[in-house]
Amino acid sequence: TWGWNQRGTLGHPPETKTESSPGPVDALAGFKIVQAAIGGWHCLAVDDKGRAYAWGGNEYGQCGEEPERKEDGTRALRRDIPIPQRCALKLKVRQVAAGGTHSVVLTQEGHVWTWGQPWPPGDIKQISTPVRVQGLEKVRVIAVGAFHNLALTEDVILWAWGNNEYGQLGTGDTQPRSQPIRVEGLSDLSL
Repeated sequence: TWGWNQRGTLGHPPETKTESSPGPVDALAGFKIVQAAIGGWHCLAVDDKGRAYAWGGNEYGQCGEEPERKEDGTRALRRDIPIPQRCALKLKVRQVAAGGTHSVVLTQEGHVWTWGQPWPPGDIKQISTPVRVQGLEKVRVIAVGAFHNLALTEDVILWAWGNNEYGQLGTGDTQPRSQPIRVEGLSDLSL
């Protein structure tokens, strides 16, 4: 990784502020990483055995660890995870995707799981343990924006959920969706 190591996003020791050239993420040196993703302030990776890893900003639980809270219990304190650690321990992961404040994984069975700050944020409290997205089966690939999600199933149906302020879900309106909704008008797709 390279760039700005703010919040531990590079997976390098905290004393490293910037990296101007690509360098290894030492904590992952013994693993064969097959795919990675970067979100707002956190990163995810998956190895060839289906194990997922997370590091970086974790104030919403997006790295899979419960964020620290103020003594009054109201607002999460910033808790950065500068060195990659395992996440989604019970899942065999095929693909990872990182949003602005949440994480999404696709399992080898074709199921989608998510954790961190959901959208719309009032629907569910932030969560640091993976929760299966209901209504999605046989998913081939996932994609995540800052605050919205897409899943393409084996039967070439695109599903969307999350923030829709600018119509990014493709539903013909601007209403956010906490559950996946089929994106109509793409019936001629083929892969």
